[in-house]
Amino acid sequence: MLLSVEDINIISDIVRKAERMIELRTGHNVGLYVKDDPKRNLSYMDVIALVSKTLELKASKIVSAHRFDDYIQARYICYLVLAKEFPALTREKMGVLFNKDASSITNGIKAASNMVATKHEPFCMKYKRVLKELEEWQLS
Repeated sequence: MLLSVEDINIISDIVRKAERMIELRTGHNVGLYVKDDPKRNLSYMDVIALVSKTLELKASKIVSAHRFDDYIQARYICYLVLAKEFPALTREKMGVLFNKDASSITNGIKAASNMVATKHEPFCMKYKRVLKELEEWQLS
């Protein structure tokens, strides 16, 4: 069963607070995640954490409003992977994960799909690395 938008909001707030508290107390930046379906090997947060790790970017900045190209591209990659791996995930629920509205998610998916279609080199290289890591993660 997929989490409701309200559940995702509550969990996201708790996770962000816990990440900040851990960073303040230990000095270590950690990415916490919640499995949305215990029967499934992959969760929404796993996707964000995987993109964060693969591209060596902070997950908290990927899901924020940072406008640096690296973070925008990382968000777009998350959108593509989430849309592919979770076909029942609505744009509204995806938007909750990234503090975006559904139209922003849709536009991001279109922009990312266009970069893939036109073989935009920097984006495609990052996307392929993430897909490779995802495949390896799912096989392990």
